[in-house]
Amino acid sequence: MNPNAIGASVRLATADGGLLSLKISGAVWVRVNPTYDELENSDEFVSLGEERDSSEDDENPDLIEVFERLDLDVPPIDIPLSALESEPDETPEIVQTRANAALEEAFSSVRTTAKESNDFSVFTMSETDVPDSALTDEESYTEFIENQNGELAFPEWDASLDITAETTRDGVLDVDIEFTNTADITAEDNLRTLRDPTLFEVTLDLEVSDGGEFVPYTFDPLPEDFRYNRDLWGHGRNCTIIAPDDKRVRNGRPPGRRTPEETPRTTQLRTEYIPQHQQFKYKSADRGPDPRFDTLTDLEAGGFELLESIADAMQEYKDTRYAEALEEYRDRDDWNQGRHDRSGRDEEEFEADKARFAREIRRFERGIECLRTHPDSIGLAFEQMNETMNRMR
Repeated sequence: MNPNAIGASVRLATADGGLLSLKISGAVWVRVNPTYDELENSDEFVSLGEERDSSEDDENPDLIEVFERLDLDVPPIDIPLSALESEPDETPEIVQTRANAALEEAFSSVRTTAKESNDFSVFTMSETDVPDSALTDEESYTEFIENQNGELAFPEWDASLDITAETTRDGVLDVDIEFTNTADITAEDNLRTLRDPTLFEVTLDLEVSDGGEFVPYTFDPLPEDFRYNRDLWGHGRNCTIIAPDDKRVRNGRPPGRRTPEETPRTTQLRTEYIPQHQQFKYKSADRGPDPRFDTLTDLEAGGFELLESIADAMQEYKDTRYAEALEEYRDRDDWNQGRHDRSGRDEEEFEADKARFAREIRRFERGIECLRTHPDSIGLAFEQMNETMNRMR
């Protein structure tokens, strides 16, 4: 984990006897002994910045720096919601005790896995020079490695978990979670790349049970509007927060083609160390007209016919789809109501949006008439613009 901490602020609606389960996962890298092949062909494995000077060719080679990735899986840390309902400004003792035990178990498990691995041997904190006798063949090299004595090069991993909570005006708990890598690296380890206590790819999985639920924040910079989904599952620090079971496509309809969920809730949240966003490809709705640049390069030979068909499709959409959408919105319990951060003027805003679209249709129709009225100036410029776009396409 680098930078050295990740944090998540989430909203939690609690219930009597509820439990918050926190699962921490990630990866560590442990220095291991290179294989005989890696040492013999070190030029293929050593980065340009680490290449030895030619004057050192006659010296015994060093054991090149090789690291092995190991999964870090921390046992679930169960946190009674009652411990958070008291609005602690410091991590409750029960959470601290369980977190420390779980982290120690995870780090110990990594050490055991590395020691017992048949795929590699952990580097020993000893001299790194390899004598010529050990390079005679693979068997001699293996014997040399097995006879190395000293401390295994395990980093001194250390981490802490901090959780605080406070109740908001709407009675929901605002819970702040921070997982910090508190390990130190010595100057020697840093200089010789012996042990690296960095934690990588750290992920927090949160699950609430027995009636508790996660409630989203409201993304205030986005204007309050009946069409927009302003829900935000949490605020992340050095990470983003998602709800794994919150499907973006529902019944084949992506966001923007369906009404936002009225009162979203979930029992699972997860942090992501690499922010990802699925941006759906913008695609013109298939409602009949096929607006092509080449068709619009000649207004009299099909261009006007295409523009008129677009105007007709816009009018049909206003007359039919708006009515269908209004029925969908009216089925929501929070429609036209001043709750869930809504203004209580949804239908008024809906009709205003419909009126704006009607004005857009009239502007489009006036544009067609302008092209017909001035074919040698505006019409010609329009055709040449589309010719340019068609050639660039």
